[in-house]
Amino acid sequence: WAGLGWGQSFYTDWLWFSSIGHEAVLLKIVSTRIILFTVGAVLFLILALINLRAAVKHSGLYRFWGGGGGLSPEVFLTVRKLLNWLALVAVVLAGLVMASYPASQWEIVLRYLNQVPFGTADPIFGRDFSFYLFTLPALEFLRAWLMTSMVLILALVGAYYYLISMLRGEVFSLTGSVRSHLAVLGGLVFLLIAAGHWLGRYELLYSQTGAVFGVGYTDHMITLPARTFMTVVALVTTGLLLASVYMRQKRVAFLAVGGWFVLNIVAGTVLPMLVQRLAVEPSELAREQPYLANNIASPRSAFGLDRMRSSSHPAR
Repeated sequence: WAGLGWGQSFYTDWLWFSSIGHEAVLLKIVSTRIILFTVGAVLFLILALINLRAAVKHSGLYRFWGGGGGLSPEVFLTVRKLLNWLALVAVVLAGLVMASYPASQWEIVLRYLNQVPFGTADPIFGRDFSFYLFTLPALEFLRAWLMTSMVLILALVGAYYYLISMLRGEVFSLTGSVRSHLAVLGGLVFLLIAAGHWLGRYELLYSQTGAVFGVGYTDHMITLPARTFMTVVALVTTGLLLASVYMRQKRVAFLAVGGWFVLNIVAGTVLPMLVQRLAVEPSELAREQPYLANNIASPRSAFGLDRMRSSSHPAR
């Protein structure tokens, strides 16, 4: 039924695009969506199956003692085989869901692949404005997709390890290869978090914190350095998570994640709010004056008002 519905929708679109002579546009959209769906599905399945295979291999390193879970070794092996198949089905279904998101973002991808420079740079980072319309959305889309994929894989692998420990009649614990595997996945997640902090610097051009739409005093003086700092913190957290694989102390990983969480709240929310309330708002015009100038100059340039000339028309 889904295929019939898609076919009906495609045929309707085809009739409309054909009537105005733009069949190639429709074919470009459809082909791009198919390619993105395929790439998304294949990439997710590769990442997920590699980690699932590692989880199956690591869980087989432990000897089944029996008795604790009320299962005989034969029943345990049967149930474990069934669990492996269920995990595989879950990965395939998750792959289909994760592949649908890139397919829905075809416009962002096509804009990125066909971008042209504007020839004008922003006053804060000095980047061409095309970066914010074409490149930044594509980078954010890619990071968000990878982030969601890695968190989903981490959850699936963690659930698999937990269920296997229950079948053995053991208490789930982060030890040995289980801890190493989850720490590596956690490190990859924090690597993507660091990328998010870095890209978040450029998103300040869309900020609504101050008196103007865009970068204001608090954004420039506090939030921008804070996001750069949090990028470094996230990278350090990534390194500590990966290093915890070789450390005996499990607290290192928890302290690293906890430290990032606290610093992210303080540097990302509390500190900018305090500066905005206590330093900017009491003397807003003086603090925001250079950013007001940017906010006036950019729209004047965008609408061509800076190229207007004034003439005198004396009344007669």
